[in-house]
Amino acid sequence: MTAKVTLVAAHRYEYGLNACLRALGVSKSVWYGRQRGIWGNRKAADLRMKGKILSVIEDHPGYGYRRICPELSERLGMPVNHKRVRRVLRSYELGLPRCLPASTPSRVQRVIAEAGTSVDLTKGRHFAPMEAFSTDFTELVYAGGSGRHVSWHWWTSPVAGRADGRSLPGAIERRL
Repeated sequence: MTAKVTLVAAHRYEYGLNACLRALGVSKSVWYGRQRGIWGNRKAADLRMKGKILSVIEDHPGYGYRRICPELSERLGMPVNHKRVRRVLRSYELGLPRCLPASTPSRVQRVIAEAGTSVDLTKGRHFAPMEAFSTDFTELVYAGGSGRHVSWHWWTSPVAGRADGRSLPGAIERRL
């Protein structure tokens, strides 16, 4: 971009500013921004902002960018744009620590937890190759966690079913 701006500066009086900008595909906002030098100190300013954002994150680790902005505005005594805070967080890869609640176990996980070690049908047994593929329950999560498919395996004969208790349309039963 710097080369294009230099070309425009060299030929603007000969061909006109608009013609030069149009020919090189440079917008007027970029041209005037480069003339004023508004992007020249952006990296240095972002580096200074990074230190201030890190101090807020250290004091308040649960804050996201929406709460960091007012806190920075209060500390600096001037408004801080949320887009700038997000850009600094993204460019310096400052992941915000989160304390997410533990997910609730699915029905299958609760049944297995209640049954304890008695559901491990392979414990103490030795299988020949291809004799047993799986035991007990198999849970497949799909559609971003909104859909679940649960199969109950009795030795090597799977039966298709769903976790919500409804049967699958055209349920597939296949014997291995």
